[in-house]
Order: sequence, then C-alpha cells, then structure tokens
Amino acid sequence: MSLFREQEPVYAFDSDALITLERYYGDMAVFDALWNDLVWLAKVDRLKVIDFVFQELVDDYKGNSLIKSWLIKHRKLCYWETGEQAMLLSQRVIRENLNSGFLKHQKVVGERDEADPFLIGNAAVEKFLIVTKEKSTVSNKLPQVAHKYGAHSIGIADFLKERGFKLQRG
Repeated sequence: MSLFREQEPVYAFDSDALITLERYYGDMAVFDALWNDLVWLAKVDRLKVIDFVFQELVDDYKGNSLIKSWLIKHRKLCYWETGEQAMLLSQRVIRENLNSGFLKHQKVVGERDEADPFLIGNAAVEKFLIVTKEKSTVSNKLPQVAHKYGAHSIGIADFLKERGFKLQRG
C-alpha cells in the first residue's frame, strides 16, 4: 500500500523558489517543520531538484548558503537527472522562446544553460509540479511558458498551503 494517492504531486523546485525559502524561511529555530517536511518529501520521492537547478544553486550560486549545503546534504534524495525525452522537449522550449523574453539573453549568448527550459521539459515529461516564485500572470515567465508545454506550476504560498502549513502564534 502506498503512502500517497496517485494524484499527489511530485514537486520540482525552481531555483528562485529555493532561494526564497532560504531567504524568508531559513531560520531553523522558527521554520524547522518546513525543512523537515522538505526532507520527508525527498525521502518519499515527492521532491525533485533537476540537475540544471542543482547546478545553478550549488555550482553557480555565490558564497556559502543554507540552500547550497542543504542540497549537497540531500542530493541522493532529491537530485533528478534530465532524461532524453525531457532534454528534447527542453531544446524545443529554448528554440521556440529565444526571442520572447523568457530566456536570459546573457546566458544564451554566453552558452550557459539556463535551468527554466529544462525544468519545463522535466515537468512536462515526468508530470512534476513546478514550485516557483515567478508570476503566473506574465506571458514570458515560467508558469505561462510551462503551461504551453503541458507542465503545471504553483507559487510558494500555494505549496505551503498544499502542505498544510499555517503561521500561528504560540
């Protein structure tokens, strides 16, 4: 018997969502339940950090940070390597959105990979639910572009609501 119903999501986090969690919810004395829940989700295969997001945060993110050390510590639980189908779809996302403002020009020109198209490719192929900080109402932002390719996303507040978090005074 599974701990999850079939329709329960596998969350795939965008870099900005993880950075936001670190920035606003990084105090372990206050938000330990959140970080414990993230570890639990990873342990039960319901939280994924795709390879391109992982690289952005572990290799490219400046300085030592909570999220960087958290990802390194929990890599075996949450790391997801982009597969062939997701890679092909990701390349299509890049080709079709080169001039839409979705991709950061300096990364494309510098031939550095930007994680968002790969996050969309993985989410569409694997049916992951993207957790992002980006606005869902802007046509060239992650949520709208993901939707065009059959991937779905939610914001951080919606993720916290889905997980049953409430801020209460003690």
